[in-house]
Amino acid sequence: IAYDRLIKISHFVAYVSFDNVDVGRNQARGVLAVKNSGNFVLMGGSPTDNNAHLFRQGQMEVLNPLIKAGKIKVVADQWVENWDPANAKKLMENILTATGKRFDAVVASNDGTALGALEAMKTTGMVGKVPISGQDATEAGCNSIARGELTVTILKDTRKLTPLACELAYVEPGAVVEP
Repeated sequence: IAYDRLIKISHFVAYVSFDNVDVGRNQARGVLAVKNSGNFVLMGGSPTDNNAHLFRQGQMEVLNPLIKAGKIKVVADQWVENWDPANAKKLMENILTATGKRFDAVVASNDGTALGALEAMKTTGMVGKVPISGQDATEAGCNSIARGELTVTILKDTRKLTPLACELAYVEPGAVVEP
């Protein structure tokens, strides 16, 4: 069973996941609720993770109409190798330099990348003023929201997904399971 990650192998029994495209839509909507125009930074997850591409698909479904209308300009679009907050921090440091600190919102694909980006932004006075999204509802992400830093995080409630995975994994005693 592939649990919330697509496993690219020749065969598997089941793939159980959330609607990750909708997660991306909600990340973008969370940022747009605070800032719906201006210069935007996109920070995708690991480029090798299928979920990162699904989040981006949903984000762009929401952002593209505003991009086409000229209300949003994407001034940076980066993918964060291995979802690593340290990589996100380095990328954001480069984005801050490249844009002259002139951007209005960040659509980040998870709490770790968002928190790494926020770490880089702390010396700029932008934290708490520039909306930024996340995902996973981590303890650090939720605390960052409470401090007025991170704008939104999306909870993927494993209490809903885990029972389904368990049900699929259960095999009746004596049943024959073929690969």
